[in-house]
Amino acid sequence: MPQNPEGQQPTNVSEQKIKASGQIQTIVAREHSGPLPAPEDMARYEAILSGAAERIFKKFEEQASHRMEVERTALNADIHAQQAQLKIVSNREKSIAKSDLLGQTLGALIALGAVVGAIFLGSVGQIGAAIALCGIPLASIIQAMRNRGAH
Repeated sequence: MPQNPEGQQPTNVSEQKIKASGQIQTIVAREHSGPLPAPEDMARYEAILSGAAERIFKKFEEQASHRMEVERTALNADIHAQQAQLKIVSNREKSIAKSDLLGQTLGALIALGAVVGAIFLGSVGQIGAAIALCGIPLASIIQAMRNRGAH
């Protein structure tokens, strides 16, 4: 059924005549769909109480305005929640990057300290200790490279 520009569907009126026991009965069925009463009903309300149609329209407009405000509030809340979630993810990524940098820096300092210590031990004749001292950080670096390749 096509809708009119106001968003209401036209009222259908169908009549059916039934002949039963010598009498004719007429059944009238009406159908209306829309947020507001059918125009015929509005006219009847207005006939019963002057200004009723205007009050019905005003109440409809208030309800529509309220619904739009609720939807706008919900949409803004969703936007703020998504922005907060993005900020959390961004902060987490920054923290991970800082943690990775700190770990790499400390690892480099330990390795450098081991190399300096190995050079010192080698210069005083402790070749076995110098090799062992260089071997431990070297093994750790190799293990880290292997783990990085696995991810």
